[in-house]
Parts: sequence; structure tokens; C-alpha cells
Amino acid sequence: MSKRKINYGKFIPRVTLIICIILLCIFMPKLLKKNNSILPGKSEKAEISLKGEDTIYLYRNEEYKEDGFSAKTLNGKDISKEIKVENNIDTTKEGEYEITYSLDSDGYVSETKTRKVVVKKPKILNKKEKSKNKLPVLMYHYFYDKSKGEKGENSNWMEISKFEEQIKYLVDNDYYFPDWQEVSDFVDGKIDLPKKSIAITIDDGQKSLYNLAIPVLDKYKVKATAFIITSKLKTGKLEKYKDSYIDFESHSDNMHRGGANEGHGGIFQVLSIDEGVKDLKTSVEKLRRK
Repeated sequence: MSKRKINYGKFIPRVTLIICIILLCIFMPKLLKKNNSILPGKSEKAEISLKGEDTIYLYRNEEYKEDGFSAKTLNGKDISKEIKVENNIDTTKEGEYEITYSLDSDGYVSETKTRKVVVKKPKILNKKEKSKNKLPVLMYHYFYDKSKGEKGENSNWMEISKFEEQIKYLVDNDYYFPDWQEVSDFVDGKIDLPKKSIAITIDDGQKSLYNLAIPVLDKYKVKATAFIITSKLKTGKLEKYKDSYIDFESHSDNMHRGGANEGHGGIFQVLSIDEGVKDLKTSVEKLRRK
């Protein structure tokens, strides 16, 4: 009986091919991950991470500050610049808002994370409660711009860059800026305010309020209150500032003037109660018409 001869010339290449396929199946995934390779038509997975809390609580009118976010591929490549952020927060209105962080770029699997922001009113106090907090008030009058060769006439004037430095400091140190209704309710014991609260006021309503101070307040989104002498207020003057971060209140209609021989000589000292009340009512009515 004759023995069948094995053709090793054909057999060995086949075995070698099978071994190579097995080795590729074992080691190729590891090589792809190590070299950050993406197979044709495939997208790489990545993960978005949020810094800080998943839910942020703010008081009304308090500025939202982003705690930060990042995105990395599975092998550690930083692709944070690819994240798109959608933010519809309106801190002037109470409610719940959502910030969406999304990764939807070519070459990466879509990924989305969200952060909730809750805007709430300051704490309402009951009749037995009393706030332990205090409320400092910074009162300003007039401003000038040194870069334009302007000078302040007296101590009631402040150089506008100094004003901006003060506002920026307060913002950077997380102070809360109540509007005037909140100041009134706090003084009356109706609400509590955050411990680091401060009220910003500007008296008289002169030209520098509109040209210099309001742009700074809007830049830093800081609530403030301007007390206006309404006898000097032109009709429609305040309409353009309805979307600014400033409230307008009365500084009398025509009582901000001399006429008395006592104290600083203010006319208010020699007016009757009825005359004073009439003036204030006139002022408030003008502010309503703005």
C-alpha cells in the first residue's frame, strides 16, 4: 500500500495565514486603542465631564458663573474645544433652566450632558424670624473720564475706571446685588438676603450716569438703583434703559435745591408736609411714564 505524500509547500502557507488571522483578532483592538486609530466609517467615543455641581442654585438677579467642563477620548485625548454649550438662563426670572453641553463633531460619537440651574427668590421671613445679615450700601453721585481730559469737581465725583475697578472686585468676589424692591423688603423684614449682599445706588441722575456708569453696570451685569431728580428729566429719557441693569427711583421732583438757612440749606426743611408729599407724588408719576 503506497503512502500518501503531503504537499508541505501548500500546507504551511495556509497554517501561517490562519495563525496570522488569530493574532490580528487578539492584538488589533489593543493596537487601535493605543494609537488612537479610527477605522474607516467609524467614530471614536468620548466622554464629557462637568466641573462643579450638576444643579446650581442662584438668587434672582445673581450672575451665573460657569464652573467648567471638559471632554476626552477613551485614551485621554483632550477635545474640550469641540463642546458646544447652549445656555438660556434668565436670572431676572424665577424658575428652572438647563444648560446643554454637546459633542457632535465629525469623528466622534455624539455625547450630551446637562446642568440644571434653579433661580429662586431670596428667602421669605415669617413674623418670628429676623435676618442676621447686614446690607451695606455704596452711594455714588457723578463720574468723569480721565482718559478724555475730564476732572472731578469735588469729592462727589469718581473717575470711571476707579468705579469699574470697584464693581469688578465685587463681582469677582461673588457679591449679590439686590434690586430696590429687594432692599425695601429686606429693610421691612420680609425677606433675607445672602450674607455677601451689597446695594449700589447713584444719586441725582446727571449726564455721567447714562454715559459712564450704566455701561459699566451693564458690562458686569450688576443691579443698581438710580435716584432721579425728575424736574430735570426729559420725557422718554429712561425708555432706552429699560433693558439695563438699573432701576430708577425718586430723588424728589423739585426739592433737591437750596432755600433754607439750616443744615445744608435744602428747601425740604422749610416745606410743609403737604408740599413735600405733593412733590414726591409728582416725581413718582413722572417715573412711571418714564
